[in-house]
Amino acid sequence: MTGGCGAAGVCPEPGGGPGAASAPWRPGGPPGQESWEYWGPPWPGRVPPRRGPGAPVCAGGGPEPRVGPVPPSRRSPGPAEPLPPPSFSGHLKWLLFHRPVPSLIQEGPQCGLVALWMAAALLEPPREVSLEQIVQAARDRAFTAQGEMFSAAAMAALAQELFPCRAELLAGGLDGENRPRVLRHLAAGRPLLVPYDEDSNHEPCCRRGHKAHWAVVSGALLGLRSPALSPGCRKDAEIPGLFHAAPGPRLPPAEEVAEVFVLAQQGKSRRPQLWGYRRLHESNAQLTDFSPRRAGDGRVYVVPAGGVRAGLCGQAVLLHPPGPGAVPS
Repeated sequence: MTGGCGAAGVCPEPGGGPGAASAPWRPGGPPGQESWEYWGPPWPGRVPPRRGPGAPVCAGGGPEPRVGPVPPSRRSPGPAEPLPPPSFSGHLKWLLFHRPVPSLIQEGPQCGLVALWMAAALLEPPREVSLEQIVQAARDRAFTAQGEMFSAAAMAALAQELFPCRAELLAGGLDGENRPRVLRHLAAGRPLLVPYDEDSNHEPCCRRGHKAHWAVVSGALLGLRSPALSPGCRKDAEIPGLFHAAPGPRLPPAEEVAEVFVLAQQGKSRRPQLWGYRRLHESNAQLTDFSPRRAGDGRVYVVPAGGVRAGLCGQAVLLHPPGPGAVPS
């Protein structure tokens, strides 16, 4: 990335870039790995400018979290709707499924428990459980020592115990037969907890588990070849080619889906990000080793029998409503 512009060489807005003092878009992350973040005021009833792939989606007014009290200094100003960046294929129609979650900045290695707290905002009926209560419950059950969660099975058990949900442990990765299951789950407005390796800009990378991290995925953006959309889809008022999906788990036929992105939130940024689905799958599928840095830091961590490979590799947690009401496979 050069000159303050996105991956496609297009600045987030005319005359913008890091040199523009009043520009609401600013790059985050180290040189060469920037992700555009929105730092301007909330948008009252309108959507933000377009931006490059991998960029955080936004911050702009939203509801207060319903799952427990959080110090104001750690709260997000609230999410707004994401948009397709200018480098996306113009010949496709873009269908958005998204239920925003509140953000919460983690303190220490609490990424998984913070992701669970955020995901709980989408569960019904709402239940007020603070992050401190989640951490204490995980410690009481010997799932964690410092706040870390190296077991997706333990994450599922904890979620089901503390919140009104049925937690399903997904194995075998996010792609293949699991991809339509995951997308139907997101289209129904239900959250997904995913472990992955975190790059310096918070996006998925492949470090063999040395940078293991958790995120909550609460939406998907599909690039469609088909000129026809399901009844009930709403055309965006400002962005050509963007449509908001009607509520429900119905998806377009697989042969019509050319590109897939997900909307993810994690505990080191107040702003959601847009990630390629395949990239997240690849990161999730290679979590095999415990970080040598953590192994030598003198702290105690709870790692399941079989290590990171057995606890996280190719696994995720689908949070369903309580009872048998899972999205059909």
